[in-house]
Amino acid sequence: MKKLFARIISLSLAVTMLTAVPAQAAEPQTPGISLVNSKMEGGSFTTNQIGTFRYLLYTPKNPTDNMPLVVYLHGNGPQGTSLESLWKMEVTQYLEKHGSGNVPAYVLIPLLPGSANDIPADKVPNINTSYVFPSGKFQWIVVEPALVELINSIADQYKIDRNRISLMGNSAGAEGCAALIGLHPEMFCGAVLNSPFYTDLAQASYDPAWVDGLKQIPTWFLSETQGSGPVLTASVVDSIKAAGGTVWYDRYEGSHGDLTKKTLPNANGDPVGMFSWLVTLSRQPAQ
Repeated sequence: MKKLFARIISLSLAVTMLTAVPAQAAEPQTPGISLVNSKMEGGSFTTNQIGTFRYLLYTPKNPTDNMPLVVYLHGNGPQGTSLESLWKMEVTQYLEKHGSGNVPAYVLIPLLPGSANDIPADKVPNINTSYVFPSGKFQWIVVEPALVELINSIADQYKIDRNRISLMGNSAGAEGCAALIGLHPEMFCGAVLNSPFYTDLAQASYDPAWVDGLKQIPTWFLSETQGSGPVLTASVVDSIKAAGGTVWYDRYEGSHGDLTKKTLPNANGDPVGMFSWLVTLSRQPAQ
């Protein structure tokens, strides 16, 4: 708790926000479930890049205009068109059991689409091919244009406070957060990156150019101690500090899998206070 308060106090430094362009509203596709006074439902959004983008959306207790939005990017497990795998994730279980009264924000959980082979060639960003798996599965950065469209759509439809959109990602999702911030720092007020750059996975990578965006918003990195992933994470954290950014780095004993159990919000609670921290953040509007 002391660490959490220290982070909140440290965020008095203002940053400038550029308002994102709203996109078309998304349409719910599944009825969802009631969570006492909050709600979780599935949805689908048609993007210019990849067509259908599916997601879960958590609606907080007593929603109003100008609430925060937390965007959670999952790791390499779920991918495709079925939302079933998202319902089973730790973060979703946390929101189902503990969200009402504890998470005063909308939470968007996109599902990484299926195969890169399904994306028209002229819609694939000019990026390193290492982001695409031999199976055709791919990293979040491949659908960065579509992801930005989806976030803007939800922010527009639910009248989200554009100064209070934050990111949370685990494993490959954490790398996706780093890429989004690196490319669109004006969209976000802060981020939690849990176990990024898991280098036992060949597609795990980092573009040093992202530091120009990462230095502009508060970021909180968490990593395991085993493997080579923490080495790259420490290097990224050092580069953000050297560039004048606000960043924290916590390491936990154990493996990549151990970290997820220790830190991610789950059915038992939010062990390190990720949601509690993110919902306090806000960007200073441009003057």
